Amino acid sequence: MDDFVGAFQFPTRNHGILDEEAMGGLQTRQEEYMSGSIDVIRLRGGFLKSLWRHFRNSVLDYRAALFVFFLHLVTLDFLIYITLAIITTSSFYYYKADQTDQPFSAQLDWNLFGFAVVFPITWNIGTAYRRRETALAAIASLKSLAFNIFVAHRDWNWKNAQGREKLNPSDEGHAAQVSEVLVGMLSHMERFLLLPCVNKSRHLYTAAGEKERLEIRPLWKHHLAEIQVGFNRLIVATERMKLGGMPANEAIRLNQYVMLLNESFGQLRFIKGYRTPEGIRSFAR
Repeated sequence: MDDFVGAFQFPTRNHGILDEEAMGGLQTRQEEYMSGSIDVIRLRGGFLKSLWRHFRNSVLDYRAALFVFFLHLVTLDFLIYITLAIITTSSFYYYKADQTDQPFSAQLDWNLFGFAVVFPITWNIGTAYRRRETALAAIASLKSLAFNIFVAHRDWNWKNAQGREKLNPSDEGHAAQVSEVLVGMLSHMERFLLLPCVNKSRHLYTAAGEKERLEIRPLWKHHLAEIQVGFNRLIVATERMKLGGMPANEAIRLNQYVMLLNESFGQLRFIKGYRTPEGIRSFAR
C-alpha cells in the first residue's frame, strides 16, 4: 500500500512522473509487445532464445510453487495427517486378518466417505476462494474511492472556478489536510488488516488462546477508533467546502464517496473478523 499512499502527497497537481527519455523507452517496449508474437520473437533474439526464456520461466514458476508450498502448507497439521495416512494405508495393506497371503479388505461406504471427507474439504476451499475474491474487490474499491475523494477535495471548483478561494484554510491547506487524513486512515487500515486473527477456536476455548486474544483486541479497537475519526474528519472537510459555496449536489456525491469507502472497509473488517462456521472447520480438521 506504500505506493498508493505516495499518490496523496501534496502538492501533486501538475507534475511529470517520467522524463522524456524514460517515456520513449516505455513506448518502444509497448510497441514491441503490441506488434505480435512473431515480431517479439524476432526482436528478442530468435526462436531458441524465446524457447529458453519460456523454459526458464516454467522452472522459476515451479520453484516458486514449491517455496510457497513448504512455507504455507507444511504445518504441524499437515505432518500429522500425512503420518496418519501412511500408517493407516500401510496397516491395511500389510495386515493379514486370517494369517494368509490375502491382505485385509473391507467394503467402503462411499456415501459416508463423500459426506465425511469430500464435502468439508470442497466447501472450505470454495468458501476461501469466495472470501478472497470479495476481499480483492473491496480493496480495489477502497483504493479507488480514497483516490477520488482526495482528487475531489484538491481539484473540484465552483462559481466560475473561483469558489475555492473562499476555503478556510486556503485551497492548498485544505487539500493537504485531506491528504493527511487519508494517509493516516490507510495506514491504520493496513495495520488493522495485518494484525493476527484472534477468532479461531483456540482463542475461545483455551487459556493460551484467550491470553493472545486479550493482547490483540486493544490494538484492534485502537485502529478501528482512529479509522472512524478519519471518516468524521472527511465529513467535516466536506462541510467546510459547503461553507465555501460548494453546490449541494456535489457535496452529496462527495459524502457518498465517503460512505462507500466506509462500506468497502467494513467488508474487509468482517472478512477478517468472521471466519467460516466453527462446526464445519472443527469437523474438517
